[in-house]
Amino acid sequence: KVSSAKDNAATWAVATSMRTDIATFKQVSENLSIASSVVSTARSGTEQISDLLTQIRTQVTSAQDQSKDPAQVLGAIDELVNQVKNIVGSSSFKGLNLLDGSKTGNENFLASVTGNAPSYISVANQDLRVQAGSLLAQLGNVKAAAVASTEFTIGAPSATTTAGAYSF
Repeated sequence: KVSSAKDNAATWAVATSMRTDIATFKQVSENLSIASSVVSTARSGTEQISDLLTQIRTQVTSAQDQSKDPAQVLGAIDELVNQVKNIVGSSSFKGLNLLDGSKTGNENFLASVTGNAPSYISVANQDLRVQAGSLLAQLGNVKAAAVASTEFTIGAPSATTTAGAYSF
């Protein structure tokens, strides 16, 4: 066993270098594990949001049926929108949320180190909040209000459709 450079300098140098490489690889492995968890959390959140958007679209379509109570449909839509908001707010891992727009640009995760040159995996942050300027901003404007002509406003206030048609 080589404990110090005076025992066998060449073997000690190789062993020291290998210990350093092993420590580096362990750190890269930990970083990749965290990156995987962050991305998995974001992916799970976006899949849930996608399912909720499908349900919202179904509710908007059902509002075209005159036998449906528009207030009840709007209540169901509001509940689904609130669920989207909750998912966006809770889709974080170790304090990092890729869905809430709290950061712009990309998150970089250390993927490898070759010599002195690190390599990173870059993951884009998204803004899926239900507020102005976000990707889901229009969800805040979803309305299903019945009037005598069966007119519904869906999306931006200017997007009005009539006679059983809808836009989203």
